[in-house]
Amino acid sequence: MRNHLQEARSVDLASLDPAALIMLVERLRGGLDDMVRLITETHDLD
Repeated sequence: MRNHLQEARSVDLASLDPAALIMLVERLRGGLDDMVRLITETHDLD
């Protein structure tokens, strides 16, 4: 997740072609989903 965030900060998002932008968003979304799941499981949240 940290690498994906670093990449998103360092790249000029306006210069990305649509497919690359979608892939970046999907990687960030997947990482966020993993983090939310981990927090929910470790803190018994629903």
